[in-house]
Amino acid sequence: MTFYEKIGRHQKERKIMKKVNIYPILLFLIFFLVFSMLAPRHLNGLDCSNYKYPFYPALLKASGEAAPTVTDFKAPRSCRACHILNNKDWEDSSHSHALTDPIFLAMWKMAHQETQGKTDAFCISCHAPIGLLTQDLKTPDDEPNAKEISKDGVSCDVCHTVNQTTYECAKIKTPHNASLLLQPGNVKWGPIDNCDSTFHESAFLELYTKSEFCGNCHNLFHHESGYKIVKTYEEWKGSVYAQKGIECQDCHMMPVKLAMQAADTLEKPKNPGKASTIGPKRENVHEHKFIGGSPIIKKGPPSMKHTREVEKRLKGAASLEAEAITSGAKCVLKVTVSNQRAGHNLPTGMPGLRQVWLEVLITDKNGSEIFHAGALDNQGRLPAEAVCFGVKATDKNGRPTFNPWAIEVFKSDTSIPPKGERAEELAFSIPDDAAWPLTAKVVLYYRGFPQSLLEEILPDLKTTIPVFEMADKTIEITR
Repeated sequence: MTFYEKIGRHQKERKIMKKVNIYPILLFLIFFLVFSMLAPRHLNGLDCSNYKYPFYPALLKASGEAAPTVTDFKAPRSCRACHILNNKDWEDSSHSHALTDPIFLAMWKMAHQETQGKTDAFCISCHAPIGLLTQDLKTPDDEPNAKEISKDGVSCDVCHTVNQTTYECAKIKTPHNASLLLQPGNVKWGPIDNCDSTFHESAFLELYTKSEFCGNCHNLFHHESGYKIVKTYEEWKGSVYAQKGIECQDCHMMPVKLAMQAADTLEKPKNPGKASTIGPKRENVHEHKFIGGSPIIKKGPPSMKHTREVEKRLKGAASLEAEAITSGAKCVLKVTVSNQRAGHNLPTGMPGLRQVWLEVLITDKNGSEIFHAGALDNQGRLPAEAVCFGVKATDKNGRPTFNPWAIEVFKSDTSIPPKGERAEELAFSIPDDAAWPLTAKVVLYYRGFPQSLLEEILPDLKTTIPVFEMADKTIEITR
C-alpha cells in the first residue's frame, strides 16, 4: 500500500467513526458501573450485601443457619488410624497447644480484664475455633471445664472443615482475624485431588495450597482501631518467595532440609510419601509439625522433640558478617545480619514477643575481655543496651507494651525482611595495654518469649524459655 493509499484509508475510517453515535455506549457504561456498585457483591461464593460476622472483629463463621455443636466435629484421635504420622506431628506442634499454652491463657485473661471482655472471641477465634463456634468457650473462665475438642486448639477438624474464606466481605480485603468459614460434617477438604476414603468424604480445595490459608490467622488487625499488629502474611506477600510461588506450606510443612532447599533455590520442594496408611504413595506429602519459632510451654517436662525441630529451623535461617575499623584507641565493629531463609520478617509475629539479638565479645590475644554486650544475666534477662531486631510497640499513652490489645502504634521496626539485611555498629575503646591482635566473636540469638515477661505474668511457672543460636561469626582485628 502506497503512502497516498494509507492517507485515503485513514480519512475513510475517520468518516465512518463520525457516523457512529457514541452517546448510547457512554450511557451503557455509566449504567453498568452504577449497577455494579449497587448490586450485591458475590465474592468467593459469598453474598456480601448482608453478610454478618457473629464474633466480629473475628471473622470466623460456620456454614448454615444453626450454630454447630461440639458433636459436629471429630476429635483428632479419630484420625489416628489412617493418618498416624500426621497425628503424631500435630500432637507435638504449637497448633495442638494453641489454647492450653499457659502463656496464651495468662495473656487471654489479662486481655479479658483490661478490655472488659471485648477481646474474648477475638483471641480464641484462632487459638480455639471450635470452642468459639460452638460457644463451649466464651471467656477465659470457661477454659477449665471446656470440652476436649475445644482444648485441642487448632485441630484436624479446624483446618480440614474449612471450605471458604470470609475476608472478602470485611472492610479489609486481605486474610486476617480468623477469616475462615468452617463446614463441619463428613467432607474433609485438603490439597489432594484424588482421595478415596472409607471413613469420610474427601474434596480438593485450592485454598489449601496457598499461603492465603495460613494468612487468615497469621495476619491480625487490632480489635478496635484496625491497626495491623501481626503482619506475617503481608511480609510474605511482599517477598520474592511470593513472587516465585513459594507458599507457607512449602517451608513450614516440609522437612527442614527441603524447607532450606526451597529458600535457597526458590523452587517448590517435593516430599514423596503417603498421606495415610490406606492411601497410595504420592509425589508430595506435607508434614504437620508446623515448626516455626514458637516455644511450647506446658506443665511438666518440655517438648524436646519440638525444641530440636525449632533449633534446626533457626540454625541457618540467618547469616552474619562483621568488619572492624580501628582508629587509635577507638574501634567500630560493623555487624550485618541477613535474613537468608525466612519467608517473612525476622522476627515476625506478635510485636516484641519474639526476641532476636546480638551478643558481641571482644578479647585480646591473651584472652582478656575488652568489650562485651548482649549477654543474658543470671536470670536470663536481656540487657536494655543489647542490639535487638524486631518491632517495638507503644500504647495510647506512648508507653512500651507487649500486649497486643493495647497497641496503638509501632514506635520502631528493625525486623529484617525476607532476603534482606540490616547493619548495626558497635563502638568500643581499646586499652593501651591490650595484646594484639584482638578477636571479635558475634552470635545471633533467638528466643520465642521474653524471660522477664514470663516471670511477670506467670510467677509460679518455673520454666526457662529456650535460647537458640542462629548464627555466629569470629573475626580478627588488627591495628
